Amino acid sequence: MPMISVLGAVTAVAAALLAAPAGAAKEPGIVVLNINGSGCREKPAAVALSPDRTAITVTYSQYLVSPGSTTKYCSINLKVNPPTGYAPRITSVDYRGFASLESASEVNLKAAYGFHGATHQESAGLHLAGPFVDDWQITDAPEGGLVIGDCKGSNVLDIDSTLTLAKTAGAATDQATMDSLDGVVPNTFHVTWQRCS
Repeated sequence: MPMISVLGAVTAVAAALLAAPAGAAKEPGIVVLNINGSGCREKPAAVALSPDRTAITVTYSQYLVSPGSTTKYCSINLKVNPPTGYAPRITSVDYRGFASLESASEVNLKAAYGFHGATHQESAGLHLAGPFVDDWQITDAPEGGLVIGDCKGSNVLDIDSTLTLAKTAGAATDQATMDSLDGVVPNTFHVTWQRCS
């Protein structure tokens, strides 16, 4: 189950395994293959690999649900190019946003991610019930095994999410976002590189 705060132990492990292994024949990189959905049309969404190569960040600017638009979704496909001799692995994912919900209003987040064709896909979820007015954050650390790519070369990472205002009291102030209005990156996929045998 995802937790409502950053997992300190996971963060410490990720920090100890800085992404680009010393002496790697090539630097890791990512290529955006597809961005689609009512919450992340291509221009308002941005995807980047952090300078230290330990995180893939996804930034939105229109991922918002309200009484007039109760469901938004986003589907992203990234080609992850690991250093030669290594495979990418996702150790945890941070999801962040903001919600303003009146009493009797509810919002749900459903998210999934994994490497295309792999047997293990990880999922995460969040349920918020009003009254609630605050930032929210969950960190998903995979329980069913780390999400690991293929040692044979490039990997395609599939990232899917849906944000739904499941119940609303009808107030115009009811809303929930997974966007970057406060300058904080909404999605952070923490990455390490596993040596291939």
